[in-house]
Amino acid sequence: MTRRARTLALVALALVFAHAPARAAWQANGNALSLAANVQSAPVAAPDGQGGAYVVWLDTRAGNTDLYAQHVTASGTLAGGWAADGNAVCTDASAAGPPRIAADGLGNAYVTWNDPRSGVFDIYLQKLAPGGVAAGWPANGLAVCNATLAQINPVVLADANGALVAWSDLRGASEDVYVQHVLPNGTADPAWPANGAILSAANQQQAFPAIATDGAGGAIVVWEDGRNGGALTSQLDLYAGRMKSNGAADSTWGNNGALVCLQPGFDQSKPLAVAVPGGGAIFVWLDQRNGNGDIYARRILGNGTFPAGWPADGNEVVRVVGEQVNPVAIPDGSGGVIVAWQDGRDPNAFPTNTDVFALRLQTDGTRAPGWAANGNDLSVQSPDRQDLPAICPDGAGGALVAWKDGRPGAEIYAQHVKGDGTRAAGWAADGLPVCTAFEQQIAPTLVSDGAGGGICAWEDYRNSLANHDIYALRFLGSGQPPTVGVGTLPANGLALAFAGSHPAYGRARFALTLPAAAETSASIYNPAGRRVASLLAGEPLPGGTTTLAWDGLGSGGRAAPPGMYVLEVLSGGRRAALRFVYLP
Repeated sequence: MTRRARTLALVALALVFAHAPARAAWQANGNALSLAANVQSAPVAAPDGQGGAYVVWLDTRAGNTDLYAQHVTASGTLAGGWAADGNAVCTDASAAGPPRIAADGLGNAYVTWNDPRSGVFDIYLQKLAPGGVAAGWPANGLAVCNATLAQINPVVLADANGALVAWSDLRGASEDVYVQHVLPNGTADPAWPANGAILSAANQQQAFPAIATDGAGGAIVVWEDGRNGGALTSQLDLYAGRMKSNGAADSTWGNNGALVCLQPGFDQSKPLAVAVPGGGAIFVWLDQRNGNGDIYARRILGNGTFPAGWPADGNEVVRVVGEQVNPVAIPDGSGGVIVAWQDGRDPNAFPTNTDVFALRLQTDGTRAPGWAANGNDLSVQSPDRQDLPAICPDGAGGALVAWKDGRPGAEIYAQHVKGDGTRAAGWAADGLPVCTAFEQQIAPTLVSDGAGGGICAWEDYRNSLANHDIYALRFLGSGQPPTVGVGTLPANGLALAFAGSHPAYGRARFALTLPAAAETSASIYNPAGRRVASLLAGEPLPGGTTTLAWDGLGSGGRAAPPGMYVLEVLSGGRRAALRFVYLP
Protein backbone atom coordinates (compact mmCIF):
# COMPACT_ATOMS: atom_id res chain seq x y z
CA MET A 1 0.00 0.00 0.00
CA THR A 2 1.36 3.45 -0.88
CA ARG A 3 2.03 6.16 1.71
CA ARG A 4 -0.96 8.14 0.44
CA ALA A 5 -3.22 5.12 0.51
CA ARG A 6 -2.16 4.32 4.06
CA THR A 7 -2.89 7.86 5.18
CA LEU A 8 -6.30 8.02 3.47
CA ALA A 9 -7.20 4.69 5.02
CA LEU A 10 -6.89 6.38 8.42
CA VAL A 11 -9.47 9.02 7.57
CA ALA A 12 -12.39 7.80 9.68
CA LEU A 13 -16.12 8.37 9.39
CA ALA A 14 -17.69 11.17 11.40
CA LEU A 15 -17.42 11.08 15.17
CA VAL A 16 -20.51 10.41 17.25
CA PHE A 17 -21.27 14.12 17.43
CA ALA A 18 -19.98 14.97 13.96
CA HIS A 19 -23.05 16.44 12.28
CA ALA A 20 -23.44 19.44 14.57
CA PRO A 21 -20.83 21.65 16.27
CA ALA A 22 -20.29 20.51 19.86
CA ARG A 23 -21.36 23.17 22.34
CA ALA A 24 -19.93 21.74 25.54
CA ALA A 25 -16.29 20.97 24.88
CA TRP A 26 -12.91 22.43 25.55
CA GLN A 27 -10.98 23.47 22.45
CA ALA A 28 -7.35 22.68 21.80
CA ASN A 29 -5.13 25.49 23.14
CA GLY A 30 -7.92 26.78 25.33
CA ASN A 31 -11.28 28.51 25.36
CA ALA A 32 -11.38 32.30 25.21
CA LEU A 33 -12.72 33.79 28.45
CA SER A 34 -12.33 37.36 27.22
CA LEU A 35 -11.47 38.83 23.82
CA ALA A 36 -12.30 42.40 24.82
CA ALA A 37 -10.37 45.37 23.46
CA ASN A 38 -7.03 46.43 24.94
CA VAL A 39 -5.22 44.42 27.60
CA GLN A 40 -6.52 41.71 29.91
CA SER A 41 -3.77 40.53 32.27
CA ALA A 42 -2.70 38.95 35.58
CA PRO A 43 -5.49 36.36 35.93
CA VAL A 44 -6.27 34.62 39.22
CA ALA A 45 -8.74 31.77 39.66
CA ALA A 46 -10.85 29.91 42.22
CA PRO A 47 -12.86 26.68 41.86
CA ASP A 48 -16.65 26.96 41.63
CA GLY A 49 -17.25 23.66 43.44
CA GLN A 50 -18.86 22.08 40.36
CA GLY A 51 -15.72 21.35 38.33
CA GLY A 52 -15.55 24.83 36.80
CA ALA A 53 -13.74 28.02 37.76
CA TYR A 54 -14.08 31.72 38.40
CA VAL A 55 -11.28 33.71 36.73
CA VAL A 56 -10.60 37.39 37.54
CA TRP A 57 -8.15 39.73 35.79
CA LEU A 58 -6.99 43.31 35.28
CA ASP A 59 -8.76 44.87 32.27
CA THR A 60 -8.12 48.06 30.28
CA ARG A 61 -10.97 47.78 27.73
CA ALA A 62 -12.38 51.14 28.87
CA GLY A 63 -9.02 52.89 29.24
CA ASN A 64 -8.87 52.51 33.02
CA THR A 65 -7.44 49.53 34.86
CA ASP A 66 -10.65 47.75 35.88
CA LEU A 67 -11.43 44.28 37.18
CA TYR A 68 -13.46 41.74 35.20
CA ALA A 69 -14.34 38.12 35.85
CA GLN A 70 -15.58 35.06 33.96
CA HIS A 71 -17.28 31.85 35.12
CA VAL A 72 -16.42 28.82 33.00
CA THR A 73 -18.11 25.50 33.69
CA ALA A 74 -16.53 22.05 33.84
CA SER A 75 -17.68 21.38 30.27
CA GLY A 76 -16.02 24.52 28.88
CA THR A 77 -19.14 26.63 28.41
CA LEU A 78 -19.73 30.02 30.01
CA ALA A 79 -22.14 29.90 32.95
CA GLY A 80 -25.53 31.52 32.56
CA GLY A 81 -25.56 35.24 33.32
CA TRP A 82 -21.96 35.77 32.23
CA ALA A 83 -21.10 37.90 29.18
CA ALA A 84 -18.80 36.58 26.44
CA ASP A 85 -15.97 38.90 27.53
CA GLY A 86 -16.65 38.69 31.26
CA ASN A 87 -18.65 40.57 33.86
CA ALA A 88 -17.47 43.75 35.55
CA VAL A 89 -16.16 43.34 39.10
CA CYS A 90 -15.00 46.95 39.47
CA THR A 91 -15.11 49.72 36.83
CA ASP A 92 -14.51 52.71 39.05
CA ALA A 93 -12.51 55.44 37.31
CA SER A 94 -9.49 54.84 39.56
CA ALA A 95 -6.94 52.16 38.80
CA ALA A 96 -7.66 48.90 40.62
CA GLY A 97 -4.78 46.93 42.08
CA PRO A 98 -3.99 43.26 41.41
CA PRO A 99 -6.87 41.00 42.51
CA ARG A 100 -6.76 38.07 44.93
CA ILE A 101 -9.52 35.46 45.04
CA ALA A 102 -10.82 32.71 47.32
CA ALA A 103 -13.67 30.20 47.02
CA ASP A 104 -16.13 29.80 49.89
CA GLY A 105 -16.93 26.13 49.27
CA LEU A 106 -20.57 26.97 48.51
CA GLY A 107 -20.16 27.75 44.82
CA ASN A 108 -19.19 31.41 45.31
CA ALA A 109 -15.90 33.31 45.35
CA TYR A 110 -14.66 36.52 46.98
CA VAL A 111 -12.31 38.95 45.22
CA THR A 112 -10.24 41.59 47.02
CA TRP A 113 -8.06 44.41 45.72
CA ASN A 114 -6.85 47.92 46.56
CA ASP A 115 -7.72 51.05 44.61
CA PRO A 116 -7.29 54.82 45.13
CA ARG A 117 -10.84 56.04 44.38
CA SER A 118 -10.86 58.01 47.66
CA GLY A 119 -7.49 59.63 46.97
CA VAL A 120 -5.40 56.97 48.73
CA PHE A 121 -5.38 53.20 48.38
CA ASP A 122 -8.18 51.43 50.25
CA ILE A 123 -9.27 47.80 50.43
CA TYR A 124 -12.34 46.52 48.54
CA LEU A 125 -14.15 43.21 48.26
CA GLN A 126 -16.63 41.73 45.77
CA LYS A 127 -18.58 38.47 45.89
CA LEU A 128 -19.07 36.36 42.76
CA ALA A 129 -22.01 33.95 42.52
CA PRO A 130 -22.76 31.34 39.83
CA GLY A 131 -24.84 33.85 37.83
CA GLY A 132 -22.64 36.94 38.24
CA VAL A 133 -21.92 39.47 40.99
CA ALA A 134 -23.85 38.38 44.09
CA ALA A 135 -27.13 40.13 44.77
CA GLY A 136 -26.93 42.98 47.27
CA TRP A 137 -23.23 43.68 46.78
CA PRO A 138 -22.13 47.14 45.56
CA ALA A 139 -21.42 47.38 41.83
CA ASN A 140 -17.78 48.35 42.38
CA GLY A 141 -17.16 46.39 45.54
CA LEU A 142 -17.61 46.85 49.27
CA ALA A 143 -15.15 49.14 51.07
CA VAL A 144 -13.53 46.80 53.59
CA CYS A 145 -11.27 49.55 54.89
CA ASN A 146 -11.10 53.25 53.97
CA ALA A 147 -9.11 54.54 56.93
CA THR A 148 -6.68 57.43 56.54
CA LEU A 149 -3.54 56.99 54.48
CA ALA A 150 -2.96 53.84 52.42
CA GLN A 151 -4.03 50.22 52.79
CA ILE A 152 -2.33 47.82 50.38
CA ASN A 153 -1.53 44.19 49.52
CA PRO A 154 -4.81 42.54 50.57
CA VAL A 155 -5.31 38.76 50.77
CA VAL A 156 -8.59 36.92 51.27
CA LEU A 157 -9.88 33.75 52.94
CA ALA A 158 -13.49 32.61 52.44
CA ASP A 159 -15.91 30.10 53.95
CA ALA A 160 -19.62 29.68 54.68
CA ASN A 161 -19.49 32.60 57.14
CA GLY A 162 -18.19 35.11 54.60
CA ALA A 163 -14.68 36.35 54.00
CA LEU A 164 -11.67 37.39 56.06
CA VAL A 165 -9.39 39.98 54.47
CA ALA A 166 -5.89 40.88 55.72
CA TRP A 167 -3.71 43.74 54.48
CA SER A 168 -0.80 46.10 55.18
CA ASP A 169 -1.96 49.39 56.71
CA LEU A 170 -0.21 52.78 56.96
CA ARG A 171 -2.69 54.61 59.19
CA GLY A 172 -0.40 54.34 62.25
CA ALA A 173 3.20 55.24 62.96
CA SER A 174 4.45 52.42 60.75
CA GLU A 175 3.10 49.78 58.38
CA ASP A 176 0.93 47.34 60.33
CA VAL A 177 -1.23 44.25 59.65
CA TYR A 178 -5.03 44.46 59.91
CA VAL A 179 -7.84 41.94 59.37
CA GLN A 180 -11.56 42.40 58.70
CA HIS A 181 -14.50 39.98 58.53
CA VAL A 182 -17.24 40.55 55.92
CA LEU A 183 -20.55 38.72 56.06
CA PRO A 184 -22.00 36.85 53.05
CA ASN A 185 -24.63 39.58 52.53
CA GLY A 186 -21.98 42.19 51.78
CA THR A 187 -21.80 44.00 55.12
CA ALA A 188 -18.89 44.24 57.55
CA ASP A 189 -19.24 42.05 60.62
CA PRO A 190 -20.69 44.39 63.30
CA ALA A 191 -18.77 42.52 66.02
CA TRP A 192 -15.48 43.61 64.48
CA PRO A 193 -13.98 47.13 64.63
CA ALA A 194 -14.82 49.43 61.74
CA ASN A 195 -11.98 49.43 59.20
CA GLY A 196 -10.54 46.23 60.63
CA ALA A 197 -8.90 44.76 63.72
CA ILE A 198 -5.17 45.24 64.24
CA LEU A 199 -3.08 42.06 64.39
CA SER A 200 0.39 43.56 64.63
CA ALA A 201 1.42 47.13 65.47
CA ALA A 202 5.15 46.51 65.93
CA ASN A 203 7.57 49.22 64.89
CA GLN A 204 8.91 49.37 61.35
CA GLN A 205 7.32 47.46 58.48
CA GLN A 206 4.80 44.61 58.62
CA ALA A 207 3.94 43.86 55.01
CA PHE A 208 2.90 41.33 52.35
CA PRO A 209 0.65 39.14 54.52
CA ALA A 210 -0.45 35.62 53.62
CA ILE A 211 -3.56 34.05 55.15
CA ALA A 212 -4.92 30.60 56.09
CA THR A 213 -7.90 29.38 58.06
CA ASP A 214 -7.48 28.47 61.74
CA GLY A 215 -10.30 25.94 61.46
CA ALA A 216 -12.44 27.85 63.97
CA GLY A 217 -13.77 30.80 61.96
CA GLY A 218 -10.65 32.91 62.38
CA ALA A 219 -7.43 33.35 60.44
CA ILE A 220 -3.72 32.66 60.74
CA VAL A 221 -1.65 35.40 59.07
CA VAL A 222 2.09 35.48 58.36
CA TRP A 223 4.00 38.53 57.11
CA GLU A 224 7.37 40.11 56.35
CA ASP A 225 8.51 42.08 59.41
CA GLY A 226 11.17 44.79 59.74
CA ARG A 227 11.05 45.33 63.52
CA ASN A 228 14.52 43.83 64.06
CA GLY A 229 16.29 45.97 61.49
CA GLY A 230 18.88 48.54 62.52
CA ALA A 231 18.65 52.31 62.25
CA LEU A 232 20.61 52.34 58.99
CA THR A 233 19.96 48.85 57.66
CA SER A 234 16.75 46.98 56.98
CA GLN A 235 16.15 43.32 57.77
CA LEU A 236 13.07 41.28 56.94
CA ASP A 237 12.05 38.50 59.30
CA LEU A 238 8.84 36.49 59.50
CA TYR A 239 6.16 36.80 62.17
CA ALA A 240 2.69 35.31 62.40
CA GLY A 241 -0.47 35.93 64.38
CA ARG A 242 -3.93 34.49 64.80
CA MET A 243 -7.07 36.59 64.56
CA LYS A 244 -9.97 34.91 66.33
CA SER A 245 -13.49 34.75 64.90
CA ASN A 246 -14.61 37.56 67.24
CA GLY A 247 -12.08 40.05 65.86
CA ALA A 248 -9.59 39.78 68.72
CA ALA A 249 -5.92 38.93 68.24
CA ASP A 250 -4.99 35.68 70.01
CA SER A 251 -2.73 36.79 72.86
CA THR A 252 -1.21 33.31 73.23
CA TRP A 253 0.68 34.00 70.00
CA GLY A 254 2.59 36.82 71.69
CA ASN A 255 2.45 40.58 71.52
CA ASN A 256 2.34 41.59 67.85
CA GLY A 257 2.74 38.01 66.68
CA ALA A 258 4.96 34.97 67.09
CA LEU A 259 8.49 34.98 65.65
CA VAL A 260 8.67 32.42 62.82
CA CYS A 261 12.16 33.06 61.46
CA LEU A 262 15.00 35.46 62.26
CA GLN A 263 18.42 35.19 60.63
CA PRO A 264 20.39 38.35 61.49
CA GLY A 265 21.59 40.12 58.39
CA PHE A 266 19.50 38.06 55.96
CA ASP A 267 15.99 38.51 54.61
CA GLN A 268 13.06 36.12 54.65
CA SER A 269 10.31 37.14 52.23
CA LYS A 270 7.27 36.18 50.15
CA PRO A 271 5.67 34.00 52.85
CA LEU A 272 2.89 31.54 52.07
CA ALA A 273 0.45 30.03 54.58
CA VAL A 274 -1.08 26.56 54.19
CA ALA A 275 -3.65 25.41 56.75
CA VAL A 276 -3.15 21.96 58.29
CA PRO A 277 -5.48 19.85 60.47
CA GLY A 278 -5.69 20.84 64.10
CA GLY A 279 -5.89 24.59 63.60
CA GLY A 280 -2.29 25.26 62.69
CA ALA A 281 -0.44 26.10 59.48
CA ILE A 282 2.76 25.47 57.54
CA PHE A 283 4.56 28.60 56.37
CA VAL A 284 6.76 28.54 53.25
CA TRP A 285 9.08 31.37 52.26
CA LEU A 286 12.05 32.58 50.24
CA ASP A 287 15.22 32.75 52.37
CA GLN A 288 18.56 34.50 51.73
CA ARG A 289 20.57 33.13 54.69
CA ASN A 290 22.86 31.00 52.49
CA GLY A 291 23.82 33.79 50.11
CA ASN A 292 21.25 32.94 47.46
CA GLY A 293 17.52 32.34 47.35
CA ASP A 294 16.48 29.06 48.99
CA ILE A 295 13.07 27.77 50.08
CA TYR A 296 12.31 27.12 53.77
CA ALA A 297 9.23 26.04 55.73
CA ARG A 298 8.04 25.82 59.33
CA ARG A 299 4.90 24.50 60.99
CA ILE A 300 3.01 26.33 63.75
CA LEU A 301 0.33 24.89 66.01
CA GLY A 302 -3.02 26.49 66.74
CA ASN A 303 -1.75 27.80 70.09
CA GLY A 304 1.12 29.69 68.48
CA THR A 305 3.88 27.23 69.43
CA PHE A 306 6.14 25.24 67.13
CA PRO A 307 6.14 21.42 67.23
CA ALA A 308 9.25 19.30 67.70
CA GLY A 309 10.91 18.05 64.54
CA TRP A 310 10.82 21.41 62.77
CA PRO A 311 14.12 23.31 63.25
CA ALA A 312 14.02 26.77 64.74
CA ASP A 313 13.99 29.30 61.89
CA GLY A 314 12.67 26.71 59.46
CA ASN A 315 13.27 23.47 57.67
CA GLU A 316 15.03 23.45 54.30
CA VAL A 317 12.69 22.59 51.47
CA VAL A 318 15.51 23.13 49.01
CA ARG A 319 19.05 24.37 49.51
CA VAL A 320 21.21 24.08 46.42
CA VAL A 321 23.38 26.40 44.35
CA GLY A 322 21.70 29.05 42.24
CA GLU A 323 18.47 30.86 42.94
CA GLN A 324 15.23 29.17 43.96
CA VAL A 325 12.36 31.65 43.65
CA ASN A 326 8.60 32.04 43.22
CA PRO A 327 7.43 29.28 45.58
CA VAL A 328 3.81 28.08 45.56
CA ALA A 329 2.32 25.56 48.00
CA ILE A 330 -0.74 23.42 48.73
CA PRO A 331 -1.75 20.99 51.50
CA ASP A 332 -1.02 17.34 50.76
CA GLY A 333 -4.18 16.13 52.49
CA SER A 334 -2.23 14.42 55.28
CA GLY A 335 -1.06 17.37 57.34
CA GLY A 336 1.94 18.13 55.16
CA VAL A 337 2.61 20.41 52.23
CA ILE A 338 3.69 20.18 48.58
CA VAL A 339 5.84 23.08 47.39
CA ALA A 340 6.79 23.96 43.80
CA TRP A 341 9.23 26.65 42.69
CA GLN A 342 11.32 28.09 39.89
CA ASP A 343 14.87 26.74 40.14
CA GLY A 344 18.19 28.05 38.79
CA ARG A 345 20.51 25.34 40.13
CA ASP A 346 22.05 24.59 36.72
CA PRO A 347 25.06 26.97 36.61
CA ASN A 348 25.41 26.50 32.85
CA ALA A 349 21.87 27.67 32.18
CA PHE A 350 20.96 30.20 34.90
CA PRO A 351 19.58 32.84 34.59
CA THR A 352 18.63 32.26 30.94
CA ASN A 353 17.04 28.89 31.64
CA THR A 354 15.39 27.76 34.85
CA ASP A 355 13.38 24.65 35.74
CA VAL A 356 10.31 23.93 37.86
CA PHE A 357 10.82 21.61 40.84
CA ALA A 358 8.53 20.29 43.57
CA LEU A 359 8.90 18.57 46.95
CA ARG A 360 6.57 17.23 49.64
CA LEU A 361 7.18 17.75 53.37
CA GLN A 362 5.28 15.61 55.86
CA THR A 363 3.55 16.91 58.97
CA ASP A 364 6.70 16.23 61.06
CA GLY A 365 8.87 18.29 58.70
CA THR A 366 10.63 15.35 57.04
CA ARG A 367 10.80 14.83 53.31
CA ALA A 368 8.14 12.36 52.16
CA PRO A 369 9.38 8.95 50.91
CA GLY A 370 9.92 8.77 47.16
CA TRP A 371 10.80 12.45 46.75
CA ALA A 372 14.33 13.45 45.76
CA ALA A 373 16.47 15.55 48.07
CA ASN A 374 16.08 19.17 46.95
CA GLY A 375 13.02 18.32 44.89
CA ASN A 376 11.77 16.54 41.79
CA ASP A 377 12.37 18.14 38.39
CA LEU A 378 8.95 18.40 36.72
CA SER A 379 10.33 18.96 33.22
CA VAL A 380 13.44 16.80 33.09
CA GLN A 381 13.85 16.59 29.32
CA SER A 382 13.59 20.26 28.46
CA PRO A 383 16.77 22.40 28.32
CA ASP A 384 14.71 25.58 28.03
CA ARG A 385 13.27 27.99 30.56
CA GLN A 386 10.36 27.06 32.81
CA ASP A 387 9.15 29.68 35.27
CA LEU A 388 6.29 31.16 37.32
CA PRO A 389 4.67 27.91 38.52
CA ALA A 390 1.07 27.60 39.65
CA ILE A 391 -0.20 24.66 41.73
CA CYS A 392 -3.38 22.92 42.84
CA PRO A 393 -4.13 19.62 44.63
CA ASP A 394 -5.11 16.51 42.69
CA GLY A 395 -7.39 15.34 45.50
CA ALA A 396 -5.34 12.19 46.13
CA GLY A 397 -2.32 13.57 47.99
CA GLY A 398 -0.48 14.79 44.89
CA ALA A 399 -0.31 18.00 42.89
CA LEU A 400 -0.88 19.47 39.47
CA VAL A 401 1.65 22.16 38.53
CA ALA A 402 1.49 24.51 35.53
CA TRP A 403 4.12 26.95 34.31
CA LYS A 404 5.24 29.29 31.54
CA ASP A 405 7.53 27.31 29.23
CA GLY A 406 10.26 28.58 26.92
CA ARG A 407 10.90 25.54 24.72
CA PRO A 408 10.40 26.18 20.95
CA GLY A 409 6.73 26.38 20.09
CA ALA A 410 5.68 25.95 23.72
CA GLU A 411 3.92 28.33 26.06
CA ILE A 412 1.98 26.74 28.97
CA TYR A 413 2.90 23.28 30.25
CA ALA A 414 1.74 21.20 33.21
CA GLN A 415 2.82 18.16 35.20
CA HIS A 416 1.05 15.74 37.56
CA VAL A 417 3.11 14.44 40.46
CA LYS A 418 1.58 11.97 42.90
CA GLY A 419 1.93 11.98 46.66
CA ASP A 420 4.67 9.35 46.50
CA GLY A 421 6.76 11.56 44.23
CA THR A 422 6.17 9.57 41.05
CA ARG A 423 4.79 11.00 37.84
CA ALA A 424 1.17 10.10 37.14
CA ALA A 425 0.53 7.58 34.37
CA GLY A 426 0.10 9.11 30.93
CA TRP A 427 2.20 12.21 31.66
CA ALA A 428 5.43 12.80 29.72
CA ALA A 429 8.63 13.40 31.67
CA ASP A 430 8.81 16.97 30.41
CA GLY A 431 5.13 17.75 31.00
CA LEU A 432 1.83 18.17 29.19
CA PRO A 433 1.52 21.00 26.64
CA VAL A 434 -1.56 22.88 27.85
CA CYS A 435 -1.31 25.61 25.22
CA THR A 436 1.01 25.85 22.22
CA ALA A 437 -0.85 28.55 20.29
CA PHE A 438 1.13 31.09 18.32
CA GLU A 439 2.76 34.04 20.12
CA GLN A 440 3.10 34.18 23.89
CA GLN A 441 0.99 32.77 26.70
CA ILE A 442 2.06 33.85 30.20
CA ALA A 443 0.99 34.15 33.84
CA PRO A 444 -0.76 30.78 34.35
CA THR A 445 -3.13 30.26 37.27
CA LEU A 446 -4.44 26.81 38.21
CA VAL A 447 -7.35 25.40 40.24
CA SER A 448 -8.63 21.90 40.90
CA ASP A 449 -11.67 20.65 38.99
CA GLY A 450 -12.60 18.47 41.98
CA ALA A 451 -12.17 15.27 39.95
CA GLY A 452 -8.39 14.85 39.88
CA GLY A 453 -7.76 17.36 37.11
CA GLY A 454 -7.38 21.11 36.84
CA ILE A 455 -8.45 24.25 35.02
CA CYS A 456 -5.58 26.48 33.94
CA ALA A 457 -6.14 30.09 32.86
CA TRP A 458 -3.54 32.45 31.40
CA GLU A 459 -2.83 35.74 29.66
CA ASP A 460 -2.70 35.17 25.90
CA TYR A 461 -1.06 37.09 23.02
CA ARG A 462 -2.25 34.93 20.10
CA ASN A 463 -4.68 37.52 18.72
CA SER A 464 -2.50 40.59 19.21
CA LEU A 465 0.89 41.41 20.65
CA ALA A 466 -0.56 44.67 21.97
CA ASN A 467 -4.00 43.55 23.17
CA HIS A 468 -3.83 40.51 25.44
CA ASP A 469 -6.74 38.16 26.12
CA ILE A 470 -7.64 35.56 28.75
CA TYR A 471 -7.92 31.86 27.87
CA ALA A 472 -8.44 28.70 29.91
CA LEU A 473 -8.25 24.92 29.44
CA ARG A 474 -9.29 21.98 31.58
CA PHE A 475 -7.27 18.76 31.66
CA LEU A 476 -7.91 15.53 33.53
CA GLY A 477 -5.59 13.92 36.03
CA SER A 478 -4.71 11.49 33.25
CA GLY A 479 -3.40 14.40 31.19
CA GLN A 480 -6.21 14.20 28.63
CA PRO A 481 -8.89 16.75 27.75
CA PRO A 482 -12.29 15.98 29.33
CA THR A 483 -14.00 15.58 25.93
CA VAL A 484 -12.87 14.39 22.51
CA GLY A 485 -13.84 16.68 19.70
CA VAL A 486 -14.11 20.36 18.97
CA GLY A 487 -15.75 23.22 20.76
CA THR A 488 -17.99 25.90 19.37
CA LEU A 489 -16.84 26.61 15.83
CA PRO A 490 -14.90 29.80 15.20
CA ALA A 491 -16.31 32.44 12.90
CA ASN A 492 -14.93 30.84 9.73
CA GLY A 493 -16.51 27.49 10.64
CA LEU A 494 -13.28 25.46 10.33
CA ALA A 495 -11.88 23.86 13.47
CA LEU A 496 -9.16 21.44 14.58
CA ALA A 497 -8.81 19.56 17.86
CA PHE A 498 -7.10 16.47 19.23
CA ALA A 499 -8.98 13.20 18.75
CA GLY A 500 -6.54 11.11 20.74
CA SER A 501 -3.85 11.41 23.37
CA HIS A 502 -1.64 14.46 23.51
CA PRO A 503 1.34 14.38 23.44
CA ALA A 504 0.79 11.89 20.62
CA TYR A 505 2.63 8.60 21.09
CA GLY A 506 3.29 6.65 17.87
CA ARG A 507 0.22 8.01 16.06
CA ALA A 508 -1.29 11.49 16.18
CA ARG A 509 -5.08 11.73 15.69
CA PHE A 510 -7.02 14.91 15.01
CA ALA A 511 -10.67 15.96 14.74
CA LEU A 512 -11.27 18.17 11.67
CA THR A 513 -14.64 19.94 11.42
CA LEU A 514 -15.79 21.53 8.13
CA PRO A 515 -18.83 23.82 7.88
CA ALA A 516 -19.70 22.29 4.49
CA ALA A 517 -18.37 19.80 1.94
CA ALA A 518 -15.15 21.05 0.34
CA GLU A 519 -11.88 19.95 -1.23
CA THR A 520 -9.39 19.81 1.62
CA SER A 521 -5.62 19.66 2.02
CA ALA A 522 -3.84 18.78 5.26
CA SER A 523 -0.08 18.86 5.87
CA ILE A 524 2.34 18.37 8.75
CA TYR A 525 5.12 20.96 9.22
CA ASN A 526 8.12 21.04 11.53
CA PRO A 527 8.93 24.18 13.60
CA ALA A 528 11.21 25.45 10.83
CA GLY A 529 8.22 25.55 8.45
CA ARG A 530 9.28 22.59 6.29
CA ARG A 531 6.51 20.25 5.23
CA VAL A 532 7.11 16.82 6.72
CA ALA A 533 4.07 14.92 5.45
CA SER A 534 0.90 15.40 3.40
CA LEU A 535 -2.26 13.83 4.85
CA LEU A 536 -4.73 15.18 2.29
CA ALA A 537 -4.11 16.78 -1.10
CA GLY A 538 -7.29 18.43 -2.34
CA GLU A 539 -9.47 15.50 -1.27
CA PRO A 540 -13.29 15.99 -1.18
CA LEU A 541 -14.60 15.76 2.39
CA PRO A 542 -18.17 16.12 3.65
CA GLY A 543 -19.28 18.76 6.12
CA GLY A 544 -19.08 17.76 9.75
CA THR A 545 -16.28 16.16 11.76
CA THR A 546 -13.76 13.70 10.39
CA THR A 547 -10.66 12.24 12.03
CA LEU A 548 -7.22 12.49 10.46
CA ALA A 549 -4.20 10.51 11.59
CA TRP A 550 -0.44 10.72 11.16
CA ASP A 551 1.77 7.73 11.86
CA GLY A 552 4.95 9.77 12.26
CA LEU A 553 6.36 9.00 8.83
CA GLY A 554 7.79 11.73 6.67
CA SER A 555 8.58 11.85 2.97
CA GLY A 556 10.14 8.64 1.72
CA GLY A 557 8.72 6.72 4.67
CA ARG A 558 11.38 7.98 7.07
CA ALA A 559 10.38 8.22 10.73
CA ALA A 560 10.08 11.81 11.96
CA PRO A 561 12.04 12.73 15.10
CA PRO A 562 10.16 13.52 18.32
CA GLY A 563 9.25 17.14 18.82
CA MET A 564 6.79 19.92 18.08
CA TYR A 565 4.86 19.91 14.79
CA VAL A 566 2.04 21.87 13.18
CA LEU A 567 -0.96 20.43 11.34
CA GLU A 568 -2.26 22.91 8.75
CA VAL A 569 -5.61 22.44 6.98
CA LEU A 570 -6.81 24.39 3.92
CA SER A 571 -10.46 23.94 2.96
CA GLY A 572 -12.92 26.08 0.99
CA GLY A 573 -10.71 29.17 1.24
CA ARG A 574 -10.36 28.73 5.01
CA ARG A 575 -7.31 27.83 7.09
CA ALA A 576 -6.82 26.22 10.50
CA ALA A 577 -3.63 25.18 12.27
CA LEU A 578 -2.88 23.15 15.40
CA ARG A 579 0.44 22.65 17.17
CA PHE A 580 1.14 19.29 18.73
CA VAL A 581 3.91 17.19 20.27
CA TYR A 582 4.79 13.88 18.59
CA LEU A 583 6.68 11.16 20.45
CA PRO A 584 7.51 7.87 18.62
